[in-house]
Amino acid sequence: MKDLIILVGTNPLPCYLSAIYLWDTLNKDEIKNIYFMCSAENPKIGQAGTYEIGERIQNKLKEGFSDIKNKIMLRKVEDVRNKREIACKIKEIKAEDIHLNYTGGTKSMAVFFYEECMKNRSNFSSSYLDSHSNRMVRNGDIDNDDDLRKRYKLSLLDIANLHNIVIKYGENNPDYKDVLNIFDEYIENKEIESFLDEYNKFKRQIDSVAEDSRESSHYEQIIDQLQLSKLKKVWEELPASLTSFQKKLEFLDGKWFEYWIYNLLVDDKDTEEITYYFDVKRQSNSEFQIDICAVYGYQLTVISVTTSKRKGIIKLKVFEAFHRAIQVGGDEAKIIQLSLLPNNSVINKNETLKDVMIQDIKTDIGSFKSNFLFLGLDDIYEGKEKLRNKIKNYIIS
Repeated sequence: MKDLIILVGTNPLPCYLSAIYLWDTLNKDEIKNIYFMCSAENPKIGQAGTYEIGERIQNKLKEGFSDIKNKIMLRKVEDVRNKREIACKIKEIKAEDIHLNYTGGTKSMAVFFYEECMKNRSNFSSSYLDSHSNRMVRNGDIDNDDDLRKRYKLSLLDIANLHNIVIKYGENNPDYKDVLNIFDEYIENKEIESFLDEYNKFKRQIDSVAEDSRESSHYEQIIDQLQLSKLKKVWEELPASLTSFQKKLEFLDGKWFEYWIYNLLVDDKDTEEITYYFDVKRQSNSEFQIDICAVYGYQLTVISVTTSKRKGIIKLKVFEAFHRAIQVGGDEAKIIQLSLLPNNSVINKNETLKDVMIQDIKTDIGSFKSNFLFLGLDDIYEGKEKLRNKIKNYIIS
């Protein structure tokens, strides 16, 4: 009989995936127990507790695999730096054949468990989930050439629940079809900047209007007086579901761009492998909001959208996207930032505005993850098909 040991770190997703992969690929009849080794919370030594994370993984496994219920056992390590304590944990396991998965846990935890298993068991094997290739490495070699994102599909709700977050998300609104067609036209004709200029003129004008006199007809007069033809065309197609002036402004301020990007993605006839979610929020926190989420297999991509061309606002959106992505999807979640910044503009001899923005973000974050894509106005003006492919290819890369 074989016992599995799975080390549990602060990111539950790869530990859960390792468990279901090993359960799928090893001989189930030979597996006696599955031990999830968790660290006890210990502020004195700066040790994060992962027992509650182990419980979440356990509960999720029990939901999906009825034959695994009685095999899972959670164990707590008081000090993951203590080699003797880890040696005692190994001795408590009676099976002669042990398989260790060290995807999770700290480096010292992984090293000590590996050494003790090697020393005390003649039949020992190991594995870890390589986050860069999304492949399982067993005994130092890639187990097979399967991208596990193609093998295991989780919903956004599943991923969020593993990270102890309960979310809700909005739906597409068919009422916006006609007005989004106008934005299609402006983007195709490279006129979106002209629209934004007109809208900003309109905003400056209405800021001086007393709130109690704000009626729809009055704003329409302002649009006519200022000869804002592009804004007028959009205004006349705003759906009746935008019942208040405030909702209309919210849509014109940038919600239209979120809907436009979302429709661009879901209109792709070849997106069965990617699931998109719109306007994602945390049920218990009104300030938690993600414009669009994409899930490929089990990997989350957060898509942040803004109509702003101001570098400071765009950087704030990027920082928020990084934070939300890790909260919901773990360390390997990806980020896409879309803005209307003319990112290919050359500002130095060999640097574009996009280059400078990425370098600024890298400096401000302190480190930089490769799982980040920055797209701007020049990418959008290349056409819907090219933009969609850039986003899709990055998600599945």
